[in-house]
Amino acid sequence: PVLPDDSTGLIWQTGGSLSPVTWEEAHQYAEQLSETEFGGYSTWRLPTVNELLTLLDPGSVNPHCDKQHFSDGQKWIWSADTRSKKSAWMVDLEMGYVTSFDRADRCYVRAVSSM
Repeated sequence: PVLPDDSTGLIWQTGGSLSPVTWEEAHQYAEQLSETEFGGYSTWRLPTVNELLTLLDPGSVNPHCDKQHFSDGQKWIWSADTRSKKSAWMVDLEMGYVTSFDRADRCYVRAVSSM
């Protein structure tokens, strides 16, 4: 299912990819959600780092949009933002930090759409 966040105007996928994927595969995953109109939306994409950070800051999101509404399996989440030709930014939702990984490394996907 999906979780709307009125304070940011975003719709979050409450689950995510079942297994970690490369950055390119993460984009394909989001495209597939759009093609199948997951949750009734056809504009799924990878979130930016700033969008992912709203999940870490309880003051910036709708009170019902907290970690308890999300699947526990996906801790390391790819962002849409790149650091270089070979690396992209990811957010560790459990520990609350941002770092970059090689785009061939594997992280989970938690897709986002706009309301």
